[in-house]
Amino acid sequence: MNKLAKNICLSQTYFVNTHGLMNEKAHSCSYDVATLTYYAMNNSTFKEIVGKQQYKCKFFNRTFSHFKEVAWENTNKLLGMDGFLGVKTGITPAAGPCLTSFFQIARD
Repeated sequence: MNKLAKNICLSQTYFVNTHGLMNEKAHSCSYDVATLTYYAMNNSTFKEIVGKQQYKCKFFNRTFSHFKEVAWENTNKLLGMDGFLGVKTGITPAAGPCLTSFFQIARD
């Protein structure tokens, strides 16, 4: 991710882990988050997942003996609003409540 961040000019972003949860060495800024969101929304799978109120997927369990289905509920109350395509809500002790949104403006 740090290589991608550099390639798309996220100059104030550094990733430490894959899940994005708190680490005192990880950092970003709102401009970089907006840039990354714009970049990610060009990926059809990402766009589909963040635009749903619930997303289900199947994956192998830890022993690879059978599939497990998991459903994630999206807490973003803006989903369903005209032009709103989703993305991410979150909260951390350091940042507090956060929202990254993507709207598509209808052109007449």
